[in-house]
Amino acid sequence: MLAINGMTPRAVNEGFVKTQTSDLEPTFRGFPGPILLTHGKHDRLVRTAMSERVKATHKDSRLSIFANSGHSHFYEEPDRFGRELATFVKAANRG
Repeated sequence: MLAINGMTPRAVNEGFVKTQTSDLEPTFRGFPGPILLTHGKHDRLVRTAMSERVKATHKDSRLSIFANSGHSHFYEEPDRFGRELATFVKAANRG
């Protein structure tokens, strides 16, 4: 994980820190499909407020907070992440 994360360009990491929630609103507001927002409670890179704002601006979105995870909740809580993602994909394909 450290090697992969170390390959992320510096500009990408800096972008996460500098991005304001309002910068994302046009993208998510106009997205036609459902959105699953998953967020680790202890994430130090992406603020929970961003996910909460996306949920507030997109009517067909769901926010799931992983209480025991940071930025890598898919790795830290893989069973729950997998279940929630599978449930979301199945429901999205029915609609």
